[in-house]
Amino acid sequence: MMTTYKVAAVLNDAIAKVLAYFLIVIFSGYLQAYIAKKLGDRTAEDAGFLSLHPLVYFDPLGFALFFLTGFGWSRPVPINPQRFTGRHKRLEAFFAYSSQAFANAVLAFLMMFIVTTTLGGFSQTLPLPAFFVSHPAVKKAFGLVIFRMAIFAVYFSFFSLLLGLFRATALIGFAKFDIGEWHETELISLLIAIALLYLFEGPINFVMQFIILGIEGLIWHWWIWLANLLGFMQFYKG
Repeated sequence: MMTTYKVAAVLNDAIAKVLAYFLIVIFSGYLQAYIAKKLGDRTAEDAGFLSLHPLVYFDPLGFALFFLTGFGWSRPVPINPQRFTGRHKRLEAFFAYSSQAFANAVLAFLMMFIVTTTLGGFSQTLPLPAFFVSHPAVKKAFGLVIFRMAIFAVYFSFFSLLLGLFRATALIGFAKFDIGEWHETELISLLIAIALLYLFEGPINFVMQFIILGIEGLIWHWWIWLANLLGFMQFYKG
């Protein structure tokens, strides 16, 4: 019985990680390719990145690391800042490179919203919808994958924000508009971000838990206000 439970838990984690990974990389990768196109660079579109096909954004090493540690990355969306058509190319490049990180953050926030308003939050202390209280099996089935997906989405997004902002800042501040140097600076930024996560894993996890619970509290506070306004609180039990 215990072995069956462990196998089910491992399988649940695996499914949640796969779903979280592809949901995030497709959404953020497509958005970044779209923004680059709007700024005048069709490199990503020509390479097939304006697609919702999951394998377009799949990076084997990034996925493997995400599967093992919770931190990972997608296949880089090719961007050539030399092809931007605006006058402020460095600002446009910063926007294009950081857009993927912020897209991931938005997706993580939406996952947190679902967990906070339907599954009792990450803290498991918030009121549940009355339907889930009356039907715990349905709540468990719904939360089995969704709850884990939200956790993975949050941690993936944290890494993406760290990497995206670090990469964009490094590129804008230090790289010339030479595509070779641009790619070299990207690689260095990635290695530095991974090293920072490895060296400061403990403090980073502590900060992440603090941030998650803080955002959860803010979401619930505003959800109570909105739910009372719309009459939704009658569907909750404390």
